[in-house]
Amino acid sequence: MRTVEHPIRLIAPSRWQSKLDTLIRLAAARVIVCVLGRKAGKTTTVQRLLRLSLDRPGLRVGWYAHIQAGADLAFEVLKGSLPKSSIAEKNETKGTLRLVNGSHFKFGTMKDPDNERGPNYDVVVLDEGAQISTYARDMVVSPMVADSAVRMILVLTTPKGKRGKGSWVFRDYEKAKNGQPGYYYMHGRTEENPSPEVQAWAAWARKNLPDKVIQQELDADFLEGGLGVLDFRPIAVNAGDAQRPVPMPYHEDPVIGLNGKGVSEPCSVGLDPARQSDFFACAAIGLKSRRLRGLARFHRMEWPQQVEIATDFWKRYSGGRPAMLDTTGMGGDAVASMLRDRGLRFRPVDFSKKAELADQRFDVDNKTMIVQALQVATQKRQWSIPWIEELISEGETFEADLLSSGRVRYRAAEGFNDDLVIAVGLATIGLPLHEGSLIRVGKLRESEAMDPTRGVSRPPADEEEDWRGDLTMDRQF
Repeated sequence: MRTVEHPIRLIAPSRWQSKLDTLIRLAAARVIVCVLGRKAGKTTTVQRLLRLSLDRPGLRVGWYAHIQAGADLAFEVLKGSLPKSSIAEKNETKGTLRLVNGSHFKFGTMKDPDNERGPNYDVVVLDEGAQISTYARDMVVSPMVADSAVRMILVLTTPKGKRGKGSWVFRDYEKAKNGQPGYYYMHGRTEENPSPEVQAWAAWARKNLPDKVIQQELDADFLEGGLGVLDFRPIAVNAGDAQRPVPMPYHEDPVIGLNGKGVSEPCSVGLDPARQSDFFACAAIGLKSRRLRGLARFHRMEWPQQVEIATDFWKRYSGGRPAMLDTTGMGGDAVASMLRDRGLRFRPVDFSKKAELADQRFDVDNKTMIVQALQVATQKRQWSIPWIEELISEGETFEADLLSSGRVRYRAAEGFNDDLVIAVGLATIGLPLHEGSLIRVGKLRESEAMDPTRGVSRPPADEEEDWRGDLTMDRQF
């Protein structure tokens, strides 16, 4: 093996990377947890390991990301940091690179951890470790370094909360903070990256993103439930025992029927159909009380069954008002035709399309608009629910991911569902919320192709302003 003497091209290190240069050379370091803000320079840390590999010929490094794109990016950064004369062999398909001094790098993912068993390394890097499972960390990665004298696991991640899939990051971070031998930690905010572009982006983000997003994604703080953007507990109020769970399906009787008669109130209805393998959910929120009146969820149903249940639920609660229906990937015209034939009036909402409301077009998709509106309505306690464990749990595991573009993507955490959240979100946007909230109700333009008058009667004329409306929103949205 030869010692590499060629100069390498390094990006100016951030403050936390300069400290890491010292840490990774400590003989006692076994687990180093770097908890970092978005764009803090996690990927360019491969250059710090490159310097280490030059000092230690024959060093074996495994770099594992949660997605292939992360591994590919780190591979490109490493390759671009070296002159060609320093590289003995590289295989971009396999993600391997060997230096002339015998040091070896392998780049891959932990998407299927069991497929990565076998290789032995001196250093294993877990890029975005909070997106990697506890099983992968403890049962696959630990054995990879077991026979090495270096035996180091380096974690580079933006935190994703104290619980859930990547909770092991918080576990190892706490071990390091409590002084457990072999464990070390580092903390770095986004602004520690000296890049002017990153500094400008961080300044924008702090002015425009929600507080929780800033805490987790820029300040790298561990939130209690991660970036669970929907905490339904403050609005969960039962009669009697405040937190006694209410079982599902939940129906608060009496309810109004399609004929408009009854002692209760008409409701805004949200319907979230699903393919056979997923959950189908229905939600109803009273227009006056703004209280959840009905919530139901069903599993593994064909389209005709879902249409029948959706129609019955709508007739029970809506008083004839159009339901808000998630039509994303729903099956197209065939399902819409079945709904029309059953007399169900609905307004379609396709989550894959940009929000275009009233005479305005927004640079967000419909799902983002609905989730953010639901978040604000919940924070302002503009509606209420019984203590339904399934709904509260879904809110806690419903996450916001900050993308590299600066946009926020909302979704259920891996392994969890979001059907109830989507159904209540759809129902919420049909409510006439107070002026000053993110959404309010104006005029509704239903699709002419849906023949909205088929099989139902309109509500009294004096009620039309409450429910006929396209959504509009305040400028702050």
